[in-house]
Amino acid sequence: MKIWLTADNHFFHENCIFGHSEWGFRKFKNVEEMNQTMIDKWNEVVAEDDIVWHLGDFALANVYKIKEIISQLHGKIMVVCGNHDRANKLKRCGFTDVLKGVLYADFMYKGNKYQVALRHKPSPVKDVKYVLCGHSHEVWKVKKDETNIYINCGVDQWNYYPVALTDILDMIHKMESIE
Repeated sequence: MKIWLTADNHFFHENCIFGHSEWGFRKFKNVEEMNQTMIDKWNEVVAEDDIVWHLGDFALANVYKIKEIISQLHGKIMVVCGNHDRANKLKRCGFTDVLKGVLYADFMYKGNKYQVALRHKPSPVKDVKYVLCGHSHEVWKVKKDETNIYINCGVDQWNYYPVALTDILDMIHKMESIE
């Protein structure tokens, strides 16, 4: 079993596609192609028994359409709500865990314990150094401010794939080694 992170799929959100809105940036012909590409890439790496932490903005659709997408995705999906998500709606869709705000977690990697915060937006969090997030569709994987180091787990940064927690922890481990 592996743990994966992802964010900002925006399934069914036509405005994400270049030419469909003034801020559209994804280069797909239509929503169907965008959705299918993200489903295929998700299932290419995620196994049925894996865990996926989705850090918000899963889909802009009704419950029926969201259930349709969930039924095609591998893994047990847990959600930290984004600004386009509604917790009650996502629970009706059948997600195992739906959380609002910030989730704090400890992970062991290469003999070290790393404390991280999982949240949707790259906003400051006290008491931890690393914030795993989404929300920003800008092309950056890591950015720092005076409080935190943010790692962007959004699909736009990872070629529409979920990213393995071990890859994120390896990035953190390397940053810690440099300091």
